[in-house]
Amino acid sequence: MGDGIILYDNAAKRVHPLSLPASIIWRLCDGRATVEELARQIAVELSGEFDRVFADVESAVAELIALGLVTDASAEDEGGSAGRSKAAGTPARRHNKIPEEPAG
Repeated sequence: MGDGIILYDNAAKRVHPLSLPASIIWRLCDGRATVEELARQIAVELSGEFDRVFADVESAVAELIALGLVTDASAEDEGGSAGRSKAAGTPARRHNKIPEEPAG
């Protein structure tokens, strides 16, 4: 797998291997940052061209939404459809698809 992460969706019984870039984006989807803000943060960190980073982040977030690994946080907050298409100014919220360890 390399430097990425593996997420397990217990409800769907599916494994989702994410590349390093996709795993970074997934971790940054905290329900507050917009796609544009994520792209700006990543572009600064990687000294990348914003337009290209934005296109990559937007595409990655759309794919993460399609896989059910993140949702449109504004749709959840407004009681709307969590699966609607992602706008650049809309925050995304990641889902914890890794089973938690039992307490104790």
